[in-house]
Amino acid sequence: MWDQLDLPSAEHHYISEKEASWLTAYYPRRIAASIAFRFARLFRKMLLNKIPSHFSSVIKNSDIVWILHENTALLGGKRFIKKLDNYLYTMYELCIRDKKVPAIYKYAASGAKLTVVPEYSRAHIAKAYYGLAEMPSVLSNKPIEHPRKRNMPISDSDVAKKIEDLEASGKKIIMYMGILSDERPIEPIVEATCNNEEYIFAVLGARTPYLDTLQKKMGDRFVYLGAVKPPHHLEIASHADIAYVSYTPNNGSINAVFCAPNKVYEFAGFGIPMLCNDNPGLKYTVEHNNMGVCVAELNTESITFALEQIDSNYDAMSCAAISYYDSESVEDAVQKILERYQKIIKDKK
Repeated sequence: MWDQLDLPSAEHHYISEKEASWLTAYYPRRIAASIAFRFARLFRKMLLNKIPSHFSSVIKNSDIVWILHENTALLGGKRFIKKLDNYLYTMYELCIRDKKVPAIYKYAASGAKLTVVPEYSRAHIAKAYYGLAEMPSVLSNKPIEHPRKRNMPISDSDVAKKIEDLEASGKKIIMYMGILSDERPIEPIVEATCNNEEYIFAVLGARTPYLDTLQKKMGDRFVYLGAVKPPHHLEIASHADIAYVSYTPNNGSINAVFCAPNKVYEFAGFGIPMLCNDNPGLKYTVEHNNMGVCVAELNTESITFALEQIDSNYDAMSCAAISYYDSESVEDAVQKILERYQKIIKDKK
């Protein structure tokens, strides 16, 4: 139940003392931020007191307990974790910073018989950082279901009209999709494509202060499509010719360096080549598998050259993206994780 709550990722709760609540990011004024912070604390406290008792009966009747998100541990606290004898624990975020990290993350990871992370490098980092007895298993962020069909009908009429206008321009659509923040900079691609006759850049994602600032600065140089609820974002993504994926560690976290974005799989499922910045999480997925190009520097010259490379090898990169998507099975990965978990339990008896 709690794993299905539509909450922000746990890492955003503890960026700094001034940003202790995900709500404060949307309330820049001091009074509003203070109110939002106190509301978030009250909300967490209320849930924290209910989670342990709510799950007691469920846990007793379960053969396997798998904590599917850090937020469950964050909200449930030690009272919840202590009720578990054997459990698996998924860490979607690489919760390691130079700032304070909630102790419950290490407590939950250390107590789990097996932890699960979405990326290979994260498994080694988490094992070393948290002093885990077992190497975490990897379960990628590949979606379980994907429509796989290009140029799908778009449910949102406003977005559909914007896409129709973009396609009518005759230009190739480069699309960014996801959270809009300075950790995922889009200024470089805007600068590189704003005066280009071949490409037009479009952004899909919820409104944030970063987007507000960007629109004031260069709003006439790109198209903001708006935001839609998943899985309708895939309808829109299916119309992209090239995807733009960027992750830079601007907030002091290495989470961005060893990123494990589900959008790589979402675009790959459509056979859409990707233009990315250079980091391990993208270089050894997108570029290593010839699904696109990772640029060493996010500047106009590098981006322009990368786009030329993608255009020259578009069909090959598109086929490589489809092959990459088809090469992994979420069901098989889950099965292997459960088999490993059961073996660990058996060996420790």
